[in-house]
Amino acid sequence: MRSQASSRATGGKTRPMSPQVRGGAAEQQDAADEAGASHGASLLILVLGRPDMIRSMTSVLLVVLALAGCDTMIADRIVVRTPTVPRANAPATQADVLAVVRDTLASAGFERMDGRGPEHWWWRNPDKGPGVHATVHPMADGADVRLSQDLYGPIGKSQKYRRVKVALTEATSRAFGKGAVRIE
Repeated sequence: MRSQASSRATGGKTRPMSPQVRGGAAEQQDAADEAGASHGASLLILVLGRPDMIRSMTSVLLVVLALAGCDTMIADRIVVRTPTVPRANAPATQADVLAVVRDTLASAGFERMDGRGPEHWWWRNPDKGPGVHATVHPMADGADVRLSQDLYGPIGKSQKYRRVKVALTEATSRAFGKGAVRIE
């Protein structure tokens, strides 16, 4: 009732209560808020202070830091098709495309990894990272070469990656024509 009367007297606007009117109720509310906050803080400390929680939080923090230090995946796909028009005296075959790709990778210092399915080639220098991978997928009309660089932090494309990409595109373009090579 009192607040309605005071709002009528001020033209519909409410005035804040004076400290005397607020008095004990406000102090009781402030004390309850402080007690709840300290109880919440102590509960949080109890939960986060457990050894298993500390290990979990540490693991999550390490993963986040590791991912923050990594750059985006650097990769290119080089598709080499056998030309539809025969070059020189004989038409190019899938074996010809694979031979040019293999020779280029071997001359760049890549080693072929054993395995089934597509061919995996890898170059690694332990003193100077990152490593570079090439996966060669033979196709009926050529080859699909996927060139990728190891994650090594935000350094961008390495010199080795750029050189191998250029060497592959130049060698295959020379052998089969520029129209037979596409970079995706």
